[in-house]
Amino acid sequence: MATGLVYTEVEEHHNPMAELLRVKRSLAREAESVTRMQIRNSVNPKTAYANPPAQSLLLSMVEMEDKILALQKKTADQDNALKEERETRHETLKAQRQAQEAALKAQRQAQEAALKAEREAREEAVKAQRQAQEAALKAEREAREEAVKAEREAREEAVKAEREAREEAVKAEREIQQRATEALCRITKEVMMLRPLKATAIDIRQRFFATFRRGQHSREVDDHLIIDCGNLQAHAGDVVLDVCLFKNHEICSEDTFSILYGVSWRQAEQLLGMRVYSPTSTRLFCSSNRDRQ
Repeated sequence: MATGLVYTEVEEHHNPMAELLRVKRSLAREAESVTRMQIRNSVNPKTAYANPPAQSLLLSMVEMEDKILALQKKTADQDNALKEERETRHETLKAQRQAQEAALKAQRQAQEAALKAEREAREEAVKAQRQAQEAALKAEREAREEAVKAEREAREEAVKAEREAREEAVKAEREIQQRATEALCRITKEVMMLRPLKATAIDIRQRFFATFRRGQHSREVDDHLIIDCGNLQAHAGDVVLDVCLFKNHEICSEDTFSILYGVSWRQAEQLLGMRVYSPTSTRLFCSSNRDRQ
């Protein structure tokens, strides 16, 4: 009867005693199902006892040694894999930690940069706002100065315009007064010249009407007297009227005046005490024969 080592594969456990107890229980439970079976092949058969669902309990030393070596190799590979995994995990954790630290550092730098940028932006905004306020105040001050200047200039222009208007009004009033004075002088001259002619003209025209009625045999009571007065005014001398005409240069024959009246018209004016019109006096006048009568 062949004998061999009995073994079983287990997972590593942190409590070896509990693991050994569990292996013994498993072996005892599997030993109850041990049966006779043929192993290897039909050419070189070999009879052995083993439990059907598990591995053979009776194996050769060579197979067991191969399995032990394979198990050792597997264990070594698992240890190496675990070591590599631990190193990889360590490197990964280190890389993650470095990445986290770098991310935290970058985040902190970004936050500091953001805070710095925000602080600078606030300072720039405050500076810009202050500059804008100063510019607005300056513009408002300049606008007020311009408004005051414009108002002062407007007042000066208004005063100047008012002064010019007053001067123009005074000038216009003076011109109006001058024209009125000239017109009054002309009218007065004409009146003073025509006033002495009034009685003469009336007498002569009444004589004309009376003479016409005499030809029509429709004479009135006073026609003879009217015709005599008209003849007298037309043919007789009138020193007062002639002095007025000479004074206003309507008659220029001074020699004839002297022959008619024996004196010059200026001497006659002095003798009569007449005040006739002159350009410097609008109060002078000539009296007519009718006024003298």
